[in-house]
Amino acid sequence: GSGDCLSEKGFSYARIEISPGVWIDIYNLHVEAGGNVKDLEAREIGVKQFIEYVQTKSKGNAVIIGGDTNLHLDDPPDALLLEEMTTKLELQEACVSLSCPTDSIDRFYFRGNETTHLVANSWRFADEFITPEGSDLSDHKAIHVSFEWQLK
Repeated sequence: GSGDCLSEKGFSYARIEISPGVWIDIYNLHVEAGGNVKDLEAREIGVKQFIEYVQTKSKGNAVIIGGDTNLHLDDPPDALLLEEMTTKLELQEACVSLSCPTDSIDRFYFRGNETTHLVANSWRFADEFITPEGSDLSDHKAIHVSFEWQLK
């Protein structure tokens, strides 16, 4: 209802071996946008489906989730969906752990597991992701987060 068909919504998944025997599940997420009743319903359904998928596919695994959540902390239904996702998936938000200077609908979440300690160690707007003419590639600035890991 809000021009949302201009961009695909959903998520992609990959399991990456970052060192021999050390795996991290990576998710790229793009949540439904818009503010009409159908948008809100689709957003809630999509987030709940995502939670269920991660709970099943990545049970016990280290995880990094990044993307456009289209969820605003100052909107109570959105804030509840973010809280549900972080709680049910036992995630930390990179921006919260790093005390970012701003809130963005683009977010990164992470968690370690029994063998891998995972932390976010930097967050910034990624000014290098621009067109040859100098414009942002998206309707909002890209985010760059770097992570550090060690075996427990």
